[in-house]
Amino acid sequence: MAAADIRRLVRQLIADDRTSAAGIIADDGTGNEPMVLVMAALTHPFEDGLLAQALRIASSTQDRQVIAIASAFLAGETGRVDALAREHLVDYPGSVLVAWLAACATQPCAETRRPTHPLHEQQEES
Repeated sequence: MAAADIRRLVRQLIADDRTSAAGIIADDGTGNEPMVLVMAALTHPFEDGLLAQALRIASSTQDRQVIAIASAFLAGETGRVDALAREHLVDYPGSVLVAWLAACATQPCAETRRPTHPLHEQQEES
């Protein structure tokens, strides 16, 4: 997938256009782009193995850091997202996805943007 397509995917995800984002992911079908797999994990958080697959094929520090931040985000670890995102953005200030994940993890919008897993809901209730 071309870098421009990945940037478009990030913009669609941020705009909460998950249908379009899911379409791009489905069209890619290759599973060989770490950032596409991260987007897939963010749009389909209950599909196991997407972030693990992304980590297996990630070849850059930047990709591995984004995967760690997305993993913390999906786990609801807001403090960890904030800390990792701050470090990441020092080296990669143009990372719109990471900035968005950090904002949604630490602001009231987090509950409306972050998918919740049924197991997390059960733990919170008890």
